[in-house]
Amino acid sequence: HLEGQGLAKVPNEVYSSNQKQPVTELWLQQNALTVLGPRAAELAALELLYVNDNPAFDWDGEAASTDLEETAAQWTRLQELNLSKTSIQRLPSSAAMWTDLRQLYLCDLPQLSGESLALLPPFPRLRVLMIHNCPLVEGIAESWSSMVELKQVSLCSNP
Repeated sequence: HLEGQGLAKVPNEVYSSNQKQPVTELWLQQNALTVLGPRAAELAALELLYVNDNPAFDWDGEAASTDLEETAAQWTRLQELNLSKTSIQRLPSSAAMWTDLRQLYLCDLPQLSGESLALLPPFPRLRVLMIHNCPLVEGIAESWSSMVELKQVSLCSNP
């Protein structure tokens, strides 16, 4: 767990080539991250990623040195993702590769595009979806009708 350590970048020790076993959980919340960095695609075994509470974090912002679509496509085992309280503006279209995603937390993301939410892929195994304080577009719930395993949906204070 690397949460709350004031990290400005992900330590090199995290990446697969430096590990005896690949990293499956990455807890990076409450740091000073702006991006995941150029080696993020090496985290192909990732099942859990928490980057919440990194206010300047925007995975494809100016400071990103890797392609978001290419990186996200590598995370085919991802099951839980928390991007709350970051500066992300969109979700990658390659998120459709996250067919094992079970929990998605998108809270307090004023810069997140409502259109990006409307285009969420139909995550077949998604059980928990929390979207609080994010811009939504009308009719967004209809695009999620194919998420048949949803057990908990929380949509609060969304303008």
